[in-house]
Amino acid sequence: IRRPKPAHFAQFLYVALPLVLEIQNDWNRVVEDHKDRNDTLFLYIEGPRIHTLMEKYRVNGFPTIMYLRAGSKGLDASEFEEDERTYDVFSKWVKLAVKVGNKKNKKIQAKKE
Repeated sequence: IRRPKPAHFAQFLYVALPLVLEIQNDWNRVVEDHKDRNDTLFLYIEGPRIHTLMEKYRVNGFPTIMYLRAGSKGLDASEFEEDERTYDVFSKWVKLAVKVGNKKNKKIQAKKE
C-alpha cells in the first residue's frame, strides 16, 4: 500500500519580530491539530539563516507561510496571503490546501464564513 505524499507547510520566521510572536500561538495550534496526520508536514525555517530557500520562494518578510504541493518536490508553492492571521483562518487554509491539493496555478484562499 502506497501512502500519499504529505503536503508541506513551511513557515519562514524571525522570532524576534513582534508580528511573529503575535501569530505564533495560533499557528502552533494548527500544527498541533495535525500532529497525528500523515498527510501534512510542517517545517519551521529560521529565515535569516536560510537565504537560499528565501530566494527560491521569494520570501520578502517575516513571517511567511508557504504551502508546497505534495509530490511537487517543492516546485509548486503558494504563499499564505490572507489579511487575517488567526487560528480559524490558518486552520481553514491548511485544510483547504490539503483537500484540493493546490492544483497548478490555483491560488488557495480560505474563505471567511
